[in-house]
Amino acid sequence: MKTSKEEIIRSSTKLFIRKGYHGVNLTDIEAEVGITRGGLFYHIDNKEHIYRESLNRYLIMVDEIESRFTALRADSVKDFIDLYNSLLEKTMADLSKLLAPTNYSGYFSFFLLAITEQEDLIKKFDKINADQVKLWTNIIQKGIDKGELKKDLEADAVAQLFRNASFGMCYFSSVNKGLQPKQLRKMTATLYDSIKK
Repeated sequence: MKTSKEEIIRSSTKLFIRKGYHGVNLTDIEAEVGITRGGLFYHIDNKEHIYRESLNRYLIMVDEIESRFTALRADSVKDFIDLYNSLLEKTMADLSKLLAPTNYSGYFSFFLLAITEQEDLIKKFDKINADQVKLWTNIIQKGIDKGELKKDLEADAVAQLFRNASFGMCYFSSVNKGLQPKQLRKMTATLYDSIKK
């Protein structure tokens, strides 16, 4: 059976998450994938190449996720929150398939190591965060303008609350059992109830 580059990257990513970049060597990757060194080098140049590909697919793939979030359209803030939570749940479910049988804490470590060693990632994640806050700000402002939310709210501050709440839960969940959808929905519903008119 022929091994694809995608299989190599997926299996390598699982190793990087479990053992960290420095704890993985090419022999580990060969064993995990079930491929010879020649077969491995047919698809990749070196371990750094696999690592960069792993980051592109499983950390920087946030671009793809980001475009899904940005494309969300809703008539009300309440509907937007529901759509946002559903998409976040789907994203975390997709991630859990990659992680099995490892856990979220390994992914969190993978993320932290990547942003400390790859300066371009910090800029990318800063932009993603700014775009997310802008998305929330726009929907909050529309809610204020339409009379769904209290008039005296500062849209950007409320937007930051929603963004930090969902983002923070994802990171808290990384050291726990993964995202708890009911808890996330309860928290965002409570936030919404505190700002609705």
